[in-house]
Amino acid sequence: MFKVGDKVSHPVHGAGVIKGIETKEVLGEKQKYYSIFIETNKMNLLVSTDKAGEAGIRKVMMKSQMDTILDRLTNEEVSVNKNWIERGRVNADRLKSGKINDVIMVLKELHAIDKEKGLSMSDKRLYNMATQILASELALVKNMDNEEAKKLMEDALNKNMYI
Repeated sequence: MFKVGDKVSHPVHGAGVIKGIETKEVLGEKQKYYSIFIETNKMNLLVSTDKAGEAGIRKVMMKSQMDTILDRLTNEEVSVNKNWIERGRVNADRLKSGKINDVIMVLKELHAIDKEKGLSMSDKRLYNMATQILASELALVKNMDNEEAKKLMEDALNKNMYI
């Protein structure tokens, strides 16, 4: 169970801070919800405390782990799935998992394709989602704004020579 003030990541909306735990009545039953403020979207998100794990809510990484993530963006090789239909399905599933390693794989694979031939609209959408998710966590952990975090990520990705 999370507590007020915990920094967490949502697999779709990115990183935020638990601002409160609220009790709401839904269909005649009282349920507790985490109230999560997502800075990058300026939104409040309510997630059932009972379903937070199923929803992919996890604590954000520590600063030292984020340095490792940036290093992975630069130095870790990735194989590129040339089948765009399968790639789209796999990458969408990766993003829904909420796992940081899956987000990194999406970023690296789609960045490599973008450098080689450009991205389709669906690949671009997934790339933007992955960028937003990782940048929001990086910004929260390293206490920087979202644009600085995106620049740091892009710089790391561009240092790598793909294909």
